[in-house]
Amino acid sequence: MIKVLVATLRDLDDKLEKKYPGINNALQNMGYDVWYTGIRNNVIYLCNTKNMIEVGRITCAKIPVLGRVYKYQNFYNSLIKIIDLGYRFDYCYFRSTIQIGAYGKALAKLKHSGLKVIVEVPTHPCKKEYKSDKRIWRKPIYKIMEYNEEHNAEYVDLYALMGEKDSKYLGRPAINIENGVDIEETRIRNSSSDTDSIHIIAVAKMARWHGYDRVIEGLHIYNDKGKAEKVIFHLVGPDGDGTLDEYKSLVDKYNLHENVVLEGSMFGEELANLFDRCDVAIACLGVHRKNMKTISELKVREYMARGIPFIYSTHDYAINPEWVYCMKVSEDEQPLDIFSVVEFAKSMKNVQGLAEQIRKDCIENMTWEGQMKLLFEYFENIDSRK
Repeated sequence: MIKVLVATLRDLDDKLEKKYPGINNALQNMGYDVWYTGIRNNVIYLCNTKNMIEVGRITCAKIPVLGRVYKYQNFYNSLIKIIDLGYRFDYCYFRSTIQIGAYGKALAKLKHSGLKVIVEVPTHPCKKEYKSDKRIWRKPIYKIMEYNEEHNAEYVDLYALMGEKDSKYLGRPAINIENGVDIEETRIRNSSSDTDSIHIIAVAKMARWHGYDRVIEGLHIYNDKGKAEKVIFHLVGPDGDGTLDEYKSLVDKYNLHENVVLEGSMFGEELANLFDRCDVAIACLGVHRKNMKTISELKVREYMARGIPFIYSTHDYAINPEWVYCMKVSEDEQPLDIFSVVEFAKSMKNVQGLAEQIRKDCIENMTWEGQMKLLFEYFENIDSRK
């Protein structure tokens, strides 16, 4: 059986993390023997469905900035140790956004063990995101990362790009993929929304580039201009970069406590029940703040898997603009037009079979299995031509 190592810094206890469990499940469904790395309580493990083997530890974890550097250094060293311990794989799906320290040594060790290396580039082109970061102290780190990435591309067999279209990356073969969703882990929405209010929902680890301040600003304008319907915005998730406090300040400033509900983290059936009560979901509205023109957004896929109409702003190759249940808004700093949101939500209410149609489109266009097949079929096609 073909063995695949999914090498990531995944927190094994993070219930919000859906991407890499979804990739693991997809690869297992494709018939591969899947192993993966993960962290629990600052210990790095090599895991599969039956084993959890310690292969490293995160040192200096509590030291600001330096702790993050050591985290990645320890991660790369753990990959080297996995090979030194005698574990062998046919493929490695490698995800790293911080190319520092032993990054190159880890790639070289994996490659020289005889496997094929696939490296995910989660935001392509990365340089646009680097330039949008205003923190001066990060600039030299980005230079180091670019150098390490360029000088170790020789160990990469294939890059998996998320973002702008390209067939090459750093002179190596590349295939564009989109984020996917694990359908089996997501319950379809059973609409139970009330007729007196419009409920909208956004689920995220709150960060500036999500742009939900545009929704709050829009609600303020909507109320001032004589609201047509009562609108309630449910913000679900923890803080990521201090943005949640900014949202709270805006709610206080505009006295929107009846319109904005800060739900905190929600999971499982509790979250599914909230989706049942909501009419529309909000995807990212601030991706332009990262200078990105395209995105492959996990939230959109999860919304579609649940069967809920959604609003988005940035181009996504997987979204068909002909789909009536998605509403595209401007990519700028303008407050969201809540009057338009209300009309969109009302037009979606009581549409027969809508949730099933949205989920069907998701299955056909946005599953992890479909994305992984693009990558592994690339190697199958190469082998068939030999």
